[in-house]
Amino acid sequence: LVERETTRLRLVLTDQHASGQARHVAVLGSIHLDIHNGEDENAFERAEISKFEIKPDYWFAYLNGFVFESQWDRLLTWLRWLKPKLAWNDVANVNDFLNLWRLAAEQRDIEQEHRGVMISLLPASYDQYAKFLLAKGEYQEWADVCLLLNLTTDRIDAAQLKLVEKANVQFLLPIYHHNIESFIQGKNRPDYIQAIKLLKKLAAAYKRLKLTPRFEVYLGQIVKQYAKYR
Repeated sequence: LVERETTRLRLVLTDQHASGQARHVAVLGSIHLDIHNGEDENAFERAEISKFEIKPDYWFAYLNGFVFESQWDRLLTWLRWLKPKLAWNDVANVNDFLNLWRLAAEQRDIEQEHRGVMISLLPASYDQYAKFLLAKGEYQEWADVCLLLNLTTDRIDAAQLKLVEKANVQFLLPIYHHNIESFIQGKNRPDYIQAIKLLKKLAAAYKRLKLTPRFEVYLGQIVKQYAKYR
């Protein structure tokens, strides 16, 4: 049955009079049979030379099948092939993609490669990467990513902020400083209110670190720098 279907699809693909839709279906059908036969390189080649766009999420059903069958090496091969085809701002697909990477990383020693993939897909991969860093206690790296992406505290998960605050509030200081001045430069009442709230948190953080004099110096600088603001 598979041989007959393979022959039929080959005839469609070589038929110059076949419609575009028929050829599209024949390409996808041929790729499906390639995967069914374990001929992944053939599937890659067909997809690469196809004149039709095949969106990344089309492949997830196959990849989830590899997970179900515990074909981890095969899953990794596909993940590596698919990576260049994902856009950095494609949040929905990136999340599904990285969930598969996480499962593969749990089965194979590829932590550094997994980390590199998450970094390469920032900012779409921020949620996944932030959880990864915090799970490993890499609070400084987490704070650096928040600053890199210019995230305000209202866009950072509250539970993550509490976790880092409990571990070592010092890692939050640069984020608070950066956010306070960003809000002040908004020059509107709602942003000023947010700046004041963060100044109170910053004061509490410096007090906890027994560095209140340093906070008072900073506050004096802020008052002087933005003296002309309302």
